[in-house]
Formats: sequence, C-alpha cells, structure tokens
Amino acid sequence: MDVPLPLLTFVLVAIPISVEDTRSLRIPNRLILVGALAVGVALLVPSALGVRALPADELLPAVLAGPLGGMLYAGGVLYTVRLATHGALGGGDIKLGVLLGAACGPTLAGAVLLAAALSALLYVMLLSARGSCPEGGEGPGGGGRGDGCGRARGRAVPFAPFLGASAAAAAAGALGFGGMW
Repeated sequence: MDVPLPLLTFVLVAIPISVEDTRSLRIPNRLILVGALAVGVALLVPSALGVRALPADELLPAVLAGPLGGMLYAGGVLYTVRLATHGALGGGDIKLGVLLGAACGPTLAGAVLLAAALSALLYVMLLSARGSCPEGGEGPGGGGRGDGCGRARGRAVPFAPFLGASAAAAAAGALGFGGMW
C-alpha cells in the first residue's frame, strides 16, 4: 500500500512542532507556516511529475474530497472541541489539525483525530491514576486534591505530540508495518 507523500511530510513536520508544544505549550505560527508550505509542496509534487494527473472535470471533486475536505473536517472538529471545552484546546492545535486534514483527507484525518484524542485521554488517565502530574500538577508537592490532572488543575497537556504520533502510526500502518505483529 502506498503512503501519501503529504502524510509523510506532515509526520516529519509534526516532530519539531510537537517538541515546541511540549516545551512551551504553544505552537508558533512560523512552524505552522513551514508545515503548510511543506505539505502544500508535497500535495503538488505528484501532479508536477504527472504521477496522478486528473482530467479537468475530475479535479474539483478530487480537491474537495481530499485536501480541502480534510482541512474543513479536521479544523471543524477541533474548533468544535475548543468551543465545547471553553478554550482548553489551543488555536495552534486547530491549525495543526487543518494541516493534518490537508495532508491525508477527511477519512484518514478522522481516524487520526480519534486515535490522538484517545491516546491523550489515556495519558491523562494514567497520570491521574498515578497521582503525579508533571510541572505543577497534582503530584507529590503539587498541592492539588489528588483527583486528576489537566487544565483545570493548572497543567495543560500538549496535543500536538498525540496528533503527530497518531499520524505516524497511520503512515506506518499504510507502509505495512501493522502486519508485523
């Protein structure tokens, strides 16, 4: 099975973005811009090489169903989460989600978003069960009540690493590494 070049590009771009999000809990616009340029070029490369040239009457539906549809879907889902959680999800995470949608289209973006959300939830649950939250959370000396971690307890969890890792897992699965186990 072929792995789309834009998805691999997204995974590579997500590495420095995830590092920055983990360090500062912010995703600078300059990193998103570099990622958008890289994914944009990756989206255009097959067309420039003539690999998957589409007839003119099929081009608009392909763009709407692929990159643009993915951008609208992933961005819409993450923006809805931001509204529902009163801003707990950052704007940089939404922009990264839009970039993910462009890289892999709406169907795969939905699967990656679900995997990222479930892995982030598992991470928070494990921290909560251990009773230790890093950097000012509720662990020993954290001063909390011991009933969980997260933004409400003074500790935000970066979401970019979960998006990047889930996209990497999707790429690995497309490469056939999923059948190794």
